[in-house]
Amino acid sequence: MKKVYKLLFLFSFFLLLFFLTYINLPHIEEIEEKNYIDPSLDIVRLNTNLYFVGKKGIKSEVRTMIVKNEAIETTMVQNLAIGAKNKNYKSIFDFNFSINDIETFNNICYINLDVNKNDYSLFNEEDFYLYIWSLVNTVTEKEDVLKVQILFNGEKFNKELLGYNLRNPLPRLEWLLYQKIEFPIDIVNMFIDYISVERYDLAYGLLSETSKNKISYNDFKILTNEFINEIKNYNKIISFTQNYSNYSIAVYKYENLENEFIYKNWQIILEDGFYKISLENSINDKKK
Repeated sequence: MKKVYKLLFLFSFFLLLFFLTYINLPHIEEIEEKNYIDPSLDIVRLNTNLYFVGKKGIKSEVRTMIVKNEAIETTMVQNLAIGAKNKNYKSIFDFNFSINDIETFNNICYINLDVNKNDYSLFNEEDFYLYIWSLVNTVTEKEDVLKVQILFNGEKFNKELLGYNLRNPLPRLEWLLYQKIEFPIDIVNMFIDYISVERYDLAYGLLSETSKNKISYNDFKILTNEFINEIKNYNKIISFTQNYSNYSIAVYKYENLENEFIYKNWQIILEDGFYKISLENSINDKKK
């Protein structure tokens, strides 16, 4: 009888030990079929930004991509060609361009596009550069891609765009991304950013029509260069807006290491529903 009790005790002990061991084991949650990736396949799921052309610049869209046995750059461009969720956004692939091949060497991605000779009309469009940089900015989301060389039917195309040439590899340009202008001072911040990197063409486009009629493009470059040189050794310490019935004044205060101050005033008006800078009434400075 004692043997029976002993066996029952040992059985109960080992059963309890097994139970305690089981509940302390790490458990793997069941993966939904849609999220399961077969480890035997060379597949990667990742999120990235794709860049499309909108009415006012380049717009970004987050996309979850499945990379299957091919370069990430190729999958990025293929997803760009599929199109944006917002059907108002476009890419170069909405104009009868198609992907031939894509390869990356020495941090430069070479994208060879097929295009019919009759479809080169896009090259003459005013916003053609946006379609190029939607492609460039999309591929350079991959950290080891620093520049993009675009080929058309296997050949380089000689065309100047924003101070660059399509014959050469193009860098990423963050400032082409659309920035929403909500307040008058936003347009001045954008204007100063443009002239700081010598993008005079874009800065000139932010002027009112009256300012453009009064100030030639060459005079504009001279005037804005003088402004940049004047504030070179100063730091902006404050900016604010004064609103009036027909215009607003954005006031910027700059200070140097000698505790000297410069005040710069920028007049902003509404023109056809957009904020524009009235340059002939701006950059009036006061030194203290």
